[in-house]
Amino acid sequence: MELNQIQKYYGKQHVLKNIDFEFGESQIVGLIGKNGVGKTTLMKIMNENIVKYDGSFKKESNAKVGYLIENPKLYLNKTGYYNLNFFRNVLGTQVDDQYINQLIESFGIKPYIHKKVKKYSMGMKQKLSIAVALMNKPQYLILDEPTNGMDPDGSIDVLKTLERVSKELNIKVLISSHKLEDIELICDRTVFMKDGSIVEDYNMKDESTDVTKFTFDHKDYNEALNVLTMNYKVVTSNKQEGVISVEALQDYQNVLKHLSEKQVYPKFIKNNKTTLRDQYFNINKGVEA
Repeated sequence: MELNQIQKYYGKQHVLKNIDFEFGESQIVGLIGKNGVGKTTLMKIMNENIVKYDGSFKKESNAKVGYLIENPKLYLNKTGYYNLNFFRNVLGTQVDDQYINQLIESFGIKPYIHKKVKKYSMGMKQKLSIAVALMNKPQYLILDEPTNGMDPDGSIDVLKTLERVSKELNIKVLISSHKLEDIELICDRTVFMKDGSIVEDYNMKDESTDVTKFTFDHKDYNEALNVLTMNYKVVTSNKQEGVISVEALQDYQNVLKHLSEKQVYPKFIKNNKTTLRDQYFNINKGVEA
C-alpha cells in the first residue's frame, strides 16, 4: 500500500496536506494525533470508503483491506458465530469454515462463540469485531481506537492477541489511538499527524533515546528552558508538566551550575528513555492526546 501526495478538502477546509505513506517492512504502525488532524479521513481513504481526493493511492493487485472504524456493528442478540457467518455472507467472500475456526481459536473466543454477543465483555466484543474485519482475508487491517473504553487488562489482552494474529496471518496493521501506551505496546513504527500533515515518522526500535529528564516549578520553567536550550540539546519539553528532557548526561555538576546562575533549581532529575508521550507533547507543545 502506498499513498503519494494525498490532499483532501471538505469545502474550503484543507483536511489532508500532501500525505506520503507506505507500510514498507513495518508490521504494525501506530497513527497518533489530536482530534481533527485528519486521521479518520486518511484511514477512510486507505480502506477506499473515500474515493474523491487529490494524489495517488496504490496497493497490490487484489489486495484487500479490513477495517474497524467507529463503533463496531454487531448483532447483540445473536451469537458470535452467527455474526461471523453473517458477515461472511454479506461480504460474499470465499471464506471456509476452517478459516472462521482459525479466527475463533486465534482470538480466544471459542468458549463464548455460541453465546449471545450482549453477554460478552467489552474486550470480547472488540475481539469479535476485529475478527469480523478479517472475514475478507485482508492483507491490510485499519483500526480506529480498538481499545477505547476498555480497562488496562482488557486492552493488553486485545492488543497482544492482535499482535499475534497479525503475524500468524501476515497482515499489516494501522492503529489509530489516543492511548499512547497501546501504541508503545505493539507497534514497530509510529506516525504523528498535525494539522493535516504527517510531521514525524518514528521507528519504535531505533528512535527511543537516552535522556536526562528535569522537572521544574512552573515559575522557573521558561528560564530553565532557555538555559538548557543554550547549553544542551533539548529532546522534548512539556510546559504543562514542567518537564524538560535533554540528551543523557552522566554528570549533573555543570548543568546544575548553569541553572543556579539563573537562580533556577530542578525539583527532580532522572535518566530514562524518551516515550511516545514525550514526543507527542513536544510535537503538540503540551496539548493532551
